[in-house]
Amino acid sequence: MRTKLLLRVSFLGTNYCGWQPQPACAGSLPSVCETLQAALRRAGVTDGAPVAAGRLDKGVHAMMQVVTVTVRRSAPAVPGPARDAELAAIATRLNEALPADVRVLRALDAHRKAHAMSGAGAKTYTYYAVDGRAGGSDGCRRGCWVLDAPLNMAAMRRAAAAMEGEHDWAALCTAPASQATRRTVASIEVRARRHASLPLLGCLCAPSGGGRCELLPPGSCGACGEGGREGE
Repeated sequence: MRTKLLLRVSFLGTNYCGWQPQPACAGSLPSVCETLQAALRRAGVTDGAPVAAGRLDKGVHAMMQVVTVTVRRSAPAVPGPARDAELAAIATRLNEALPADVRVLRALDAHRKAHAMSGAGAKTYTYYAVDGRAGGSDGCRRGCWVLDAPLNMAAMRRAAAAMEGEHDWAALCTAPASQATRRTVASIEVRARRHASLPLLGCLCAPSGGGRCELLPPGSCGACGEGGREGE
């Protein structure tokens, strides 16, 4: 019988061409999807292709990407301590088969019709900008937008407020023109915080609705940043 597993996956995208294979990266960088699929096969979990809640571009990191995969079982899984131990063992085997920059945080049983992408009701993206003048380690800067000047928080919040609601994001979107580019952004929150001795600027973007507009969240964060520069 066929059933589904739901995996919570975290990865650093620096060494990958994105979640899915990219023609421009063929032969140079692997995709996270291909890397995970190979690990699923080596760990004896499934030969099926993993499906993610969202496609990420080259170099983009994920704190928790939701992934569903189809597996074959001789009988339905029975919830309980024994099954919990089996799922924990699956996550362990996968992590042993994966490179250190891709981690399976947890494996869970899912409904047989579960689909990570079509079943996602909303997605939340968080982007960080760091004040490069404050120094800090490369590890802390990894995944951050490093700036050489402070940003005007009030100006950034005004820019963020203008992007909330439903808009046509074609100018910031990598999707083909044939695809719909209107999206609803539920909220964009801009806040300053300190982490690991560096000031970080968080841009929390929560777009809702289906479809693909891959650069909507990064583009909106960048637009906020440019508004902050101009508002100095």
